[in-house]
Amino acid sequence: LLKKRNDNTISVRSLDLNSLAVAGSLKEFLLLKNSFGLIQAIIKIINPDFGFDLEIYSDIPIKSGLGGSAAISAAILGCFNQLRVDEWNLHELAELSFQAERLYLQIAGGWQDQYATVFGGVNFMEFKLEQNIVHPLRLTNECKIQLENSLVLCDTGIKHDSNNIHIEQRKTLQTNSNVHKLVQDNVELTFMMRDNLLKGNLSNFGCLLNQAWQNKQRFAGGISSTVLDEIYEAATQNGASGGKLLGAGGGGFGFYLTMGSEESHDEESHSSEVHSSDSTHNENSHQPAKTIEEIEDEIEQAEKDSVAEDIIDAAEAIQLIR
Repeated sequence: LLKKRNDNTISVRSLDLNSLAVAGSLKEFLLLKNSFGLIQAIIKIINPDFGFDLEIYSDIPIKSGLGGSAAISAAILGCFNQLRVDEWNLHELAELSFQAERLYLQIAGGWQDQYATVFGGVNFMEFKLEQNIVHPLRLTNECKIQLENSLVLCDTGIKHDSNNIHIEQRKTLQTNSNVHKLVQDNVELTFMMRDNLLKGNLSNFGCLLNQAWQNKQRFAGGISSTVLDEIYEAATQNGASGGKLLGAGGGGFGFYLTMGSEESHDEESHSSEVHSSDSTHNENSHQPAKTIEEIEDEIEQAEKDSVAEDIIDAAEAIQLIR
């Protein structure tokens, strides 16, 4: 909630953090030492020439991997944008949000959170040196409903430090050719996931999601752990065809794609398994990564099997009519 003042006083209140920051001018506000570092970075970029009262509230847990900081940035930028004569467009809003967190605060990471928050919806995003492109995906209503009914969001109960993970991931990407190959494989997997989403083939989408997570765990240390592996294994044993930790990994929230009627989840036993486990990561527990060619062969075979089943069903129907 943003209210423009008639003086230069700046007041920022966080209802969820129960914190208040008040300053007599923009310069004084930017020099305050408090827990509003992200908000100060955003206000510095906006550079308002007026005082204001700003109230914010977020129910997204800190360090959860849900993109809470990007959501806060986008919401504040959106409020100030309403007061501008020449409003920023969506791309500009996403870039400003990116600058506040990545450049001003020096928090390592990508553009995904900022662009996903600002644009909303289901998109396929391509990040390139010369430009970032957002492609809205025209999913059928049936596919959207099936997705909403099949996706499960899970809190691991473990906070993560995305900054350190991203920094290590960047180092390994520059020095380890195997990691570079895995990243390229995951880029190819995203195109395959997009195609299967557009076709409404969520079964294949789940398998690809699973393979992408197996690859990502090898990008850097700390992305997964014994506890997180056990959570993932429990999900796949109870109906999930694939999933991943949101954000950089290391903790926070994960989501899983469940298909069919066997998507039962025993939360109490799941929780006890998680908290009784050792948090030391065992690298040998990961499934061996498949090649893109192997995945494509499996999908092609699955599609052939599906066509064969349709032919058999049609033949049986014709026989019944006769």
